[in-house]
Amino acid sequence: MECNKKTNDLLRKVTNRFIDMIVEEMNNEELKTVIRKKLINPLLSMIYTEVYPYLYGLLLIVILILLFTLLTFFMFFIQLFKRTTK
Repeated sequence: MECNKKTNDLLRKVTNRFIDMIVEEMNNEELKTVIRKKLINPLLSMIYTEVYPYLYGLLLIVILILLFTLLTFFMFFIQLFKRTTK
């Protein structure tokens, strides 16, 4: 049991040190620039080019739904007006 506790403490210390080292490296401005230029910007560009046609189609569908809904309500009120004037 004592050995298991020592192992856990050692593992915790090593893990904390490893995370601290990663955080220190991530705070480096040069590394931030490299990550932004070589990873984030190309990834965002790829996502934009892949998703853009679907967003355009979704926008078109929403506009058509709104248009047909307005047309349906307009026709409903015309029919209602015709019935009430008879």
